[in-house]
Amino acid sequence: MKHQQLKTSPEISKRMAHVKTKKNSAEVMLAKSLWHRGYRYRLNYKALPGSPDIALTKYRIAIFIDGEFWHGKDFEQRKTKLKNNKDYWIEKIQENIDRDLKNDKLLRQMDWYSIHFWSNDVIKYCNQCVEEVICLIDDINNGIGIYKVCYNANEDSLEEEIAQIKSAFDEIKKEDGAERQKYFSSALNLIDDIR
Repeated sequence: MKHQQLKTSPEISKRMAHVKTKKNSAEVMLAKSLWHRGYRYRLNYKALPGSPDIALTKYRIAIFIDGEFWHGKDFEQRKTKLKNNKDYWIEKIQENIDRDLKNDKLLRQMDWYSIHFWSNDVIKYCNQCVEEVICLIDDINNGIGIYKVCYNANEDSLEEEIAQIKSAFDEIKKEDGAERQKYFSSALNLIDDIR
């Protein structure tokens, strides 16, 4: 999409030129933590939609570490606070959000799991982020697999849906064959409804 002209100054241009798009501190921190736990990965894996920051190819897990501003954390609240080039940034950030959703869907069609972490969460809670990845790996190894949805979610409105998803996955653990597949499909459909 062609964006409108961005009004800027030399100072802003210089500051924006220093924004890292690859190997920022959050990405490096999470990657090193996974490496030290024995998990091997590919960085910025271009063979997949969205070029995941970290791709655990053995488990088919794509990990994205999203910047809060660029990927629209609390976007509905934050966009009212934008001061400079408001229309440009609203359009740009919404386009990023839409592209993330599209890439997640494409990954799912390729039988990949996607996990999104906010960069500040990785920096503050790196161990918990690693544990979430390990939980997904355990679920995959146990034949369950969960499609993670980690951004643009209002926690209060999702509690009921999350409870339904957990219930569906609990049923998966109890069943075999066709019944297991039925509950798995049901859980994935619930997740699609949330998105």
